[in-house]
This record gives sequence, C-alpha cells and structure tokens, in this order.
Amino acid sequence: MIKRKIKLIIQYDGTSYAGWQRQIGIENTIQGTIEKTLSELFGEKIHINGSGRTDAGVHALGQVADFVTNSEMSCGELYEKLGKLLPKDIVVSTVKNASPYFHSRYSAVGKTYEYRLVCRENYSVFTRKYEHVIEHKPNLKLMEEAVKYIIGKHDFRSFVTHASKQKDTIRTIKSIEIKEYQGHIVIRYKGDGFLYNMIRILTGTLLAIGFEQYAPNQIENIINAKDRRMAGETMPPQGLFLIGVDYD
Repeated sequence: MIKRKIKLIIQYDGTSYAGWQRQIGIENTIQGTIEKTLSELFGEKIHINGSGRTDAGVHALGQVADFVTNSEMSCGELYEKLGKLLPKDIVVSTVKNASPYFHSRYSAVGKTYEYRLVCRENYSVFTRKYEHVIEHKPNLKLMEEAVKYIIGKHDFRSFVTHASKQKDTIRTIKSIEIKEYQGHIVIRYKGDGFLYNMIRILTGTLLAIGFEQYAPNQIENIINAKDRRMAGETMPPQGLFLIGVDYD
C-alpha cells in the first residue's frame, strides 16, 4: 500500500511537558504524546517530524509536524478523532494531506516566535504560566534602538546555549517588533531559524538594555565577541511561544 504524508498544525500549552522532543524514559513530551495517540488510532507505529524543538515549559500556537501512514482515514475524520483523544492542552488545529516531499523541518524557510512579559503591577495569577513577570517597565525606546543592530544576517554564537554543539550559528533575523499594552510587553521575532535558547537570550539582552545596563550599540560588540558570557540572561521558558512556521 502506498503511504500517505499528512501535515499537522498544532497548538500546545507546554507547562506540563518536558518539551517537544520524545526522550527515552520520559513519557510527557508533546511529540511522544501525539505519536502514541496516532499509533493507537492507526494500529501502526507512527513517527512524526516537527518543525523544531521547543523546551520544557515553552508553548506553541503554530507548531508544524508531518508523518506517513498506510491509513486511508480522511483528514476530517482524523481531525475529529484527535480532538477527542489528545489531552486538552494539545490541540491539532489543522490536518491536511501533504506532498511526499514535504518535511516540517527541512522545508521551512522561516519561523515566528513571541516572548511575552508583564510588569508586576499588571500581573495576573491567571496568566502566570504564559508571561514572565518583570519588576517594572523597561525603556522600550532603548530596546527598539538596539533592535537595529540585531536585524540582518549575523553569527549569533553569543546568543546560544552550548554553542560548541552547533555546527552553524549564522542566522538571519528579518524583523523584531516590540509592543506594549497596559504593562504587557510582547516581543515578536521573525527569522529564517533560531538557535538553542537564542530568543530567550536575545530577550534577556534587550531587557538589560531597557533597564540601562547596556547601551543599545553594545549589541554590535556582543555579536562580534561570539561569547555567550557577553550577552544577557536566558529568560524563563513560560513567556516563549512558537507562533508559526513559513514554507515556500
């Protein structure tokens, strides 16, 4: 029987999970949970490819995955069944047939992430899992000035954890938008790809500039240093969201 390739778009609350990637001896991963559900549903071993890994506690509104199956179940029926079988904190929002040449990770040409912050005086107990609390509002104009030095193609070795494990640390940042509403701050990053903890470290560095610990033009020196110790702190995971993945 000819195998079909199916594409999924997935939303998840990463709070209770040990990240996206399946891990030996660890059951509570997003990938592992979806694979187990699909395997039981189809009666065959299913392996899914994701567009990328998200860490423990990180969320997604637009993670993309694909898998192959012998099943002839329609995409509509699969959508309905996954809605009933998956845990409530994992939702498959789209199910569609894909080209046999499509690969969630290798076909991607760009990704969009958001990091969400809230000033302590605007903090709500009901959003504590989805925003990082800061003591007071940073200087957003300084942060926006610093963004000018980040946009473009650079070696982001200073903004990655475990740089020695990365074969290539050159990435292109297409845009960074900073928006604030009543003490809630959202930093949206769009690029061709991101390194391990890159957005959380960029956010920590931008905040350090907003709190006037660094001058905005010091971003140039941090990038050129190619030294993780020069950049800001790695922000906690709960403020980070994978918003979407771009394909040609």
